[in-house]
Amino acid sequence: MSDKTENKGKYKIYSGNIPFERDNHLQMVDYCAYKDEFYRWKENHRFLDDIVYENYLRGRSSVTFVFRSLTRPKTKYFMCFTDFHDAIPYMTNGNISGEFVYCKRGSSYGIRLTFDQTEDFFSGRIES
Repeated sequence: MSDKTENKGKYKIYSGNIPFERDNHLQMVDYCAYKDEFYRWKENHRFLDDIVYENYLRGRSSVTFVFRSLTRPKTKYFMCFTDFHDAIPYMTNGNISGEFVYCKRGSSYGIRLTFDQTEDFFSGRIES
């Protein structure tokens, strides 16, 4: 499998596709345990949202934080520990508002703040 990341400063941008629940185009999947036909794959993109911390999940070798969208309450996002650590200074009462991008760490998918990645990132594609 080829590496689908490119270096942009401190962060690597994942340029591969992101898995979503087949029946819900807004609900991403944090870990793909099944074959591809169980998921709807969507191209990575930047997006603006206001999210609130809900919970955390423990895996065999990972900790994932669960956020809920305040603009689309049925939409949940997952954030890996490292990305959560970087986002803490931007949190206010458990909320983070900003520009996010999907990412992949090992076998897990999640989101992270874009920070300094606003210039020419994915040709300026932003979805809401």
